[in-house]
Amino acid sequence: MVQLVRYRIAMLARGIDRRAVEGGLASVHRRLGRLAQRVDDREYRMRESVRRALAGRLRAFEAAAAKLSQLSPLGVLERGYAIVSGTQGVLRDAAAAPPGSRIQVRLARGRLGAVVEENQP
Repeated sequence: MVQLVRYRIAMLARGIDRRAVEGGLASVHRRLGRLAQRVDDREYRMRESVRRALAGRLRAFEAAAAKLSQLSPLGVLERGYAIVSGTQGVLRDAAAAPPGSRIQVRLARGRLGAVVEENQP
């Protein structure tokens, strides 16, 4: 009889221990779930912050590229202008290219070689 009571007490103690452990595990599991949710939330906010920052930088880059394109000599050539050069470099004055001198004309696509027939400074 004593052994039976001792056995019963031991089984009850194990049940209490098991329930305590299981209860503790449930508590730990709930806490881990909350922490995982916080990590997910922070990851989402971080990704959104990076996405917004990159989108802003992209807009600024595109605006700067558009301005640079407008100022580019190649952009000017695309609009129908030409860059004319002689032996001394780019010509800015007709007097720098007297009749008979050879000049180069750069276009948007290609170059032309020419000889000045007349100039009007």
